[in-house]
Amino acid sequence: MTSRATDQAIVESEFYRHLAAELEWGGAPGRDTALLEDLGMDSLRILEILLVVEELGVELADADVPDWQTLGDVCQSYRRAACGPE
Repeated sequence: MTSRATDQAIVESEFYRHLAAELEWGGAPGRDTALLEDLGMDSLRILEILLVVEELGVELADADVPDWQTLGDVCQSYRRAACGPE
């Protein structure tokens, strides 16, 4: 039996892998990967993240987007939208 923390870590790593595959990022992005500094994200690429997540059946809150600094922030928004507040 796995713990909730382990389950969340598995889901989180799968989320990052899915984004990386869909958006054709090299390397292994993770929670601390910076959107601007590490991935060179601009507003168009941020829109692509929103579209990829919508394909997973989850609509992210537009109000969260300006606060995103890392992929961990994106994942947190995804979790909130998919499962409700922590």
